[in-house]
Amino acid sequence: MTEINYKPDHVALTVSDLERSMEWYETMFGFEKETQFDRPDLRLKGAMMRLQGFGVELFQPYEAGELPEYRREWGSDLSVTGTKHLALLVADVQRAYVSLESKGADIDGDIVTGKTAKYFVVKDPDGILVEVKEALRGE
Repeated sequence: MTEINYKPDHVALTVSDLERSMEWYETMFGFEKETQFDRPDLRLKGAMMRLQGFGVELFQPYEAGELPEYRREWGSDLSVTGTKHLALLVADVQRAYVSLESKGADIDGDIVTGKTAKYFVVKDPDGILVEVKEALRGE
C-alpha cells in the first residue's frame, strides 16, 4: 500500500464583513486574494486568500452573527471544544510584533516564551485569534 502524503491547504473562518477581513489579512500578513465567490445556495459569500501556498478561506453569511465574547479571549476559548485559532510561523517574533503593532493590529498581550516557541496573539476585526509564533529548538 502506498503511503498518503498530506499537506496543509487552508483553514476556513466565518467573518462579519468579507471586504474588511480580506483587507486585514492582506495588510497584516500579506495574504493575497486567489478567488472570490457568492453561494446563494449556502446564503453566504466568500474568498480564498493565500500566503505561500496556505489558504485562509473567508465566509460571510448573508446574516452573520457576532463571535461570542468567550471566543475572543485566549484562555476562555481554549476551554471550549472546537477550532481555536490560526497560527502563523515567523523567523523573528519580536520583529513581527513591532510590524503588526505599527499597522494598528489589536495585539492581545506581550510576547510569551514557552518550551517550544515564542508567540503572541492578534485579534482580527471580528475578534478571531491569530497566533504569531517563532519556533525554538528546531521545531
